[in-house]
Amino acid sequence: DLAHQAPVTGFSLPPSALPVEAGDMVRLDTQALQVLSLDGGDVRQTRACAPSLRRAAVSGADSGVDAPGPALPSRPLVAVLDIPLVAGAETRAGPLLAAHAEPWPGRIVYHAGGAARAESRQPARIGVLTDDLPAGPPARWDRAHAAGIELFAGTLAALPPGAVLAGGNRIAIAGPDGEWEILAFADAELVAPQTWRVRTLLRGLDGSRCLDHAAGSEVVVLAGVSDVLPVAVHETGAPLSVTGVPDGLPVHHSQARTVEFVPQQRHLRPLAPVHLRGRQTEDALDLAWIRQTRLGGDSWAAGDVPLGETFERYRITVSADGETGLELETGAPVLSVPLAAIDTAFGGRPAALTVNVAQVSDRYGPGETVSLSLDL
Repeated sequence: DLAHQAPVTGFSLPPSALPVEAGDMVRLDTQALQVLSLDGGDVRQTRACAPSLRRAAVSGADSGVDAPGPALPSRPLVAVLDIPLVAGAETRAGPLLAAHAEPWPGRIVYHAGGAARAESRQPARIGVLTDDLPAGPPARWDRAHAAGIELFAGTLAALPPGAVLAGGNRIAIAGPDGEWEILAFADAELVAPQTWRVRTLLRGLDGSRCLDHAAGSEVVVLAGVSDVLPVAVHETGAPLSVTGVPDGLPVHHSQARTVEFVPQQRHLRPLAPVHLRGRQTEDALDLAWIRQTRLGGDSWAAGDVPLGETFERYRITVSADGETGLELETGAPVLSVPLAAIDTAFGGRPAALTVNVAQVSDRYGPGETVSLSLDL
């Protein structure tokens, strides 16, 4: 009974701690506390106590002695990461799962759709951004921005740029609409207890998008995160509730944590083609590009990267002044579009065109697009 535990501590929680709820574990200075109640709006007055102590009662009277008692399993933080495939996890068949609890109960069991589907036996390093992080440039070092990250447990450390390019220091930051950006960092400086400032960033990795992130956004360190939530094909695009339950507790226990997300199967999303180029000839617009692959693309020995899909197909859209005039498909990374077809589609020759190309998957549909603007 929390009401009979050790002395209650009162303090305020800032807006960045809005995800905290009654029953959660928090850290105040060096002390781990369990939240009893919260009152207020953005800044909430909080009452908490140490769950590992309880007030001993002898013959119905308070003895004034704090005696050790069984600690309640803490309510875990649970993150469902519907992200593209990352290096070392190219056979993944669903979103990644990450959980943190203090103390760690030994195992977190994940329930969805009325059944237990997965479990975590090791805690993940989960935290929050301490300030806003604007979107940065993809595919090159971002030295203009830095991210403040407060971890609930664990540490961060700097790595040489070569080790970062090889897959080190990968983190995922939650963005709007359930999408996550995967990024990496080379420099890390401890600026406050459990808080680091990370710099020299690589943004939009592994086919994720560069996003704007607000302070308080969830952060997950990807190293060691390998538990997968199986998702059926018919569940794609529909809201799904995932409940993380500490070991030994029923799924409806107050210490369970439920998160809602909409599976998009982003691990199946084809990567955007690269090096899209166009050349206008006397009677056609000739397009060419190079495809990327989700699977097995790290070998330098192969003449070309594996296809990674059941078939090779691309969807091309041609637009002018924000209106799409042509939608085409091809089975090769080249296409010749007759200028007569462009004239017919737009009722004349536009001064400029925008061409978008996406690889198509039989299980996902069109993937990420690459765009090219052309003056005719």
